[in-house]
Amino acid sequence: MQVSKSGYYYWKHTPQSPRSRQNDKIVLQIIQAFKNSRQTYGSPRIYHELKAQGVKVSLNKVARLMNKNDIYAHFSIRHKRQKYLETILTLLIIY
Repeated sequence: MQVSKSGYYYWKHTPQSPRSRQNDKIVLQIIQAFKNSRQTYGSPRIYHELKAQGVKVSLNKVARLMNKNDIYAHFSIRHKRQKYLETILTLLIIY
């Protein structure tokens, strides 16, 4: 990258903005709620969890911060039970 030394040190020594600090706090609360849900809650449920805790945050902000920090809900696909499997097994036992 083409960055001047003075520009780099100016960036390095600037304090973190209040909004950035607030976002960091919200991300920590999102991670805590996400772990409590066994990593199954998406942004709508995390939003409702934070709202129940009294955190003032919007659904879009929760979704944006989850996406930015690579926090995604894990889910498993539930397979439907095959109805004909029992019939086949009973026929095999009979014959």
